[in-house]
Amino acid sequence: MEKNRLDLSAFDLKLLAMAAMLADHIGYLFFPQALWMRCVGRLAFPIFAFQIAEGWYRTHDREKYTLRLLICAVVSEVPFDLAFSGTPVDAGYQNVLWTFCIAAAALWAMEALRRMQIPLPLAALCAGAAGYLLGEALQSDYFGPGVLT
Repeated sequence: MEKNRLDLSAFDLKLLAMAAMLADHIGYLFFPQALWMRCVGRLAFPIFAFQIAEGWYRTHDREKYTLRLLICAVVSEVPFDLAFSGTPVDAGYQNVLWTFCIAAAALWAMEALRRMQIPLPLAALCAGAAGYLLGEALQSDYFGPGVLT
């Protein structure tokens, strides 16, 4: 049967997001005047955010999933800081994986609240607000709105 729509797998989406992110970072570091590269790069975050949410709900071990995100955030922080601020440690701005770790923690908190019989809208509001504030406080990439995405 022939399909009439664009059918992208999770792997296809990851490749698209990685290519967009690569264009963004190359544009930022080597061609700051090429605004189009930064615009292309803006596609990466919502795709990766979608993949994080899908991964969270599909994984069999959320603890290991969150731990892997945390390990990747820690390992990538020094190269990120070197590339974007020129110093090995920049407490003023964290890479996007910290944003995704905070989002995973907010999802975890929402589920914990649901197990305590808190209605879903209130659980989502509380967990989302906490995630938003943490994203702002830690200065993670895309800040609080990125966590909510």
